[in-house]
Amino acid sequence: MTLYKFIASDNPLVEVDNSGFIRIKVRELKKIEPKLDLKIWGNIDDELTILYAKDDSEMGGLEISSCDNPPNGLEHYINKKYIYWLEGDFGSKFLKQLTEYVNLYVNTEDKVELWSILFGEGKKTKQVKSLSLNEISEGSFKILRNHKCCCLVIE
Repeated sequence: MTLYKFIASDNPLVEVDNSGFIRIKVRELKKIEPKLDLKIWGNIDDELTILYAKDDSEMGGLEISSCDNPPNGLEHYINKKYIYWLEGDFGSKFLKQLTEYVNLYVNTEDKVELWSILFGEGKKTKQVKSLSLNEISEGSFKILRNHKCCCLVIE
């Protein structure tokens, strides 16, 4: 069973990556982090591209990316034309970034839905909560943190 989060809309949305990770070649990482002990990884090709975060405090931020490989059964829940992965740790930094994102990039005509869906236990009954765009706050998104099947509709 896996709990996934999505953001879906009738119109395209802006993709963002505040995950805290950067894509970097091993040789470049060796230049910017000379004290990092890469020897523990064995003989790593200097041309290999890896994901790197300087420290834990940089990770867990808002990431919205196109859902080009959706889980089986997603169509039972989401009927919007544009579907995106919604990722992050749902901590205070993430909730602040998500609130800022909605305030900057979401319009009422987009009819945005934010979903939390647990896959692997059959089709779930969904809980739906609707809010107007001007009612959105950091606390609005906490419903998505652990619910097995819920949808927050922003109108």
